[in-house]
Amino acid sequence: MWPAIQSFRLRDAIDILLVALVLYRVFVMFKETRAVQMMLGLGALMAGSFLAHRFELYGTSWILDNFWSFWVLALIVLFQPELRRALAQVGQNPFFGVVTRAEREQQGHLLDEVVKAAESLAGKRIGGLMVLERATGLRNYVELGVPLDAVVSADLLESLFLPYSPLHDGAVFIRGGRIAAAGGFLPLSRNAQLGRAMGTRHRAALGLSEETDAVVLVVSEESGRISLAVEGRMESPIDSDALRRRLAEFFSLQAVPSPAEQPWWIPARGWLVFSTGLWVFVMTSEKTNVVLSAPLELDSLPPGLVVTGEKPDNVEVQLHGLKAALSRVSPESLRVRVSLVGASPGDFVISLGPEQIVVPPGVSVLRVNPGVVRVMLARER
Repeated sequence: MWPAIQSFRLRDAIDILLVALVLYRVFVMFKETRAVQMMLGLGALMAGSFLAHRFELYGTSWILDNFWSFWVLALIVLFQPELRRALAQVGQNPFFGVVTRAEREQQGHLLDEVVKAAESLAGKRIGGLMVLERATGLRNYVELGVPLDAVVSADLLESLFLPYSPLHDGAVFIRGGRIAAAGGFLPLSRNAQLGRAMGTRHRAALGLSEETDAVVLVVSEESGRISLAVEGRMESPIDSDALRRRLAEFFSLQAVPSPAEQPWWIPARGWLVFSTGLWVFVMTSEKTNVVLSAPLELDSLPPGLVVTGEKPDNVEVQLHGLKAALSRVSPESLRVRVSLVGASPGDFVISLGPEQIVVPPGVSVLRVNPGVVRVMLARER
């Protein structure tokens, strides 16, 4: 570990911070979803592959290595809803979320109409499913319904869900301040942890909220309860005041921080510690070979003697060691020093070996080429 600490650079600190940031963002996006269990399973397979190579379990290593040959495709297939939602969140620009006062008033009026419609439907025990678009576009889902492009009003929303309406079984989409379509279809949630008591409307609301950032309002036909599905979570039951407050929060009409929510840096510091440990593990376990050209230096030449003829100015040195230690070795810092103490005029043969090369801790010399150097010495005239 000491060579890795000695070779620590500013770019290594940036590397650790980036890894911690990526891991923390992945944790936040996949938290409380089925992807967490899958990621734990993949982590167990990675640990098993490492241990199989470490203890030379060739059969197990072959199976796990062939599994990783298509792991990218497996991740895309298994995490399709989560990846779609994560990429949509990455593409959202917070600088575009600023709205003017007139737009805030218009949006507040729209939300009031939605709340009134939900209250009326709940009081009459009429089922309803309303989708409010936010940053993620819902065009693909809107095109599956009947286009309306109508002004949002409580009376119109209520009439769309009346039992004799041909569009009452589908979802109503509200985007751009207008009712874009009705009678639409939503993807059902495939969360295995949902109870059997949850109906199709609620599963559809959760399904869309798992894939997008839309706010989905559900009115139960059986109980008249009002529920909100946001980011893969269901808030139920919810009264009219709480509904109005939550919608205002989701659409940035008011900011109400949750007192029970801990600061972001508390879980993030755990990932920082983890990424630091990961960096140390990689730098102290990954060994490699490098070949450098080092200058040949002759020391302690006896008085009255000079070097005649040609001698190699550089020799090739093959080094082996930890990647962290090798990163600190450069051709400029590497020297091959040969002592000429006791040399006499004539052909002087020098054997080159690791003892003539000074290397940092954690690095060893495998080979020096050429291994023998001949130097012609003559008396100075």
